[in-house]
Amino acid sequence: MRKRNAAAVLSVLIPFAAVWGADGQSFSLNEILAPGYEEELAAKGSITRNYYEKPELALLPRYEPLIKLLENEFAARMPNITVESLRLYTKPAGRAWSKTERAALYNEILALSTLSGIQYYSRSRKKMRTLYEKSEYIDLPETKNPLHDPVYETPPLEIKAFVRQKDLTFGDNVYQYTYYADDHSFIIFQKNSAVVTLGPVPIIDKNNMCSCAAIIDTEKYLLIYMVSFVKAGMIPGLKQQISESVNNRLTALLGWFASRADTVFGGQR
Repeated sequence: MRKRNAAAVLSVLIPFAAVWGADGQSFSLNEILAPGYEEELAAKGSITRNYYEKPELALLPRYEPLIKLLENEFAARMPNITVESLRLYTKPAGRAWSKTERAALYNEILALSTLSGIQYYSRSRKKMRTLYEKSEYIDLPETKNPLHDPVYETPPLEIKAFVRQKDLTFGDNVYQYTYYADDHSFIIFQKNSAVVTLGPVPIIDKNNMCSCAAIIDTEKYLLIYMVSFVKAGMIPGLKQQISESVNNRLTALLGWFASRADTVFGGQR
């Protein structure tokens, strides 16, 4: 294992095995997507669903490691806003990722400093707007000393890190990131480490905003699944604003994940 700034990431090795592909072979989309979603993805490029009050995980791939991790986090929060998205990334070779490609992609999605300056289209303002003004690893929430993006020769089974991210909607916040890896997927969780405000108004308590991103390797594609779920204080007029902000965040991050894959797979989508 090779890494810069050992204090940046606390590594915890735990038993974590994929259900499929123990022989190293990838599987097809129709094994993990509900009927009809593969065709809808092919036609639209991505699928997004929004839910209020009644939480759902309708787009959740049928991939057991992801299901086990996500359902526990979801049930613990009882969210009143949920946004899900699916996207396909076409691999040029049409085969399972190699060990070299897997390791390279892992380091690309660890490079959270590259989120600095990422933009999204604001429907309310009808123009492009910066999502993250700054994104950087830090040592601890109390001290906030900046650290370099970590780098690994081989993806560890689990790592945890604190990341400071300043965005134009929710302000300057510290999040805890957890990365899980197995032979066929990377699964990332982001949780708020402090109360999130909208301007001067506190709207989301500590650990009540959680996002999950999963990159699952299949025969021809990388399947990118993202979900954000929030238990927010429903101040009149804010529900739509919070939901739109979460939507914009997922749209921008889906594009960011695809751009990181471009650097590994040669720009093929």
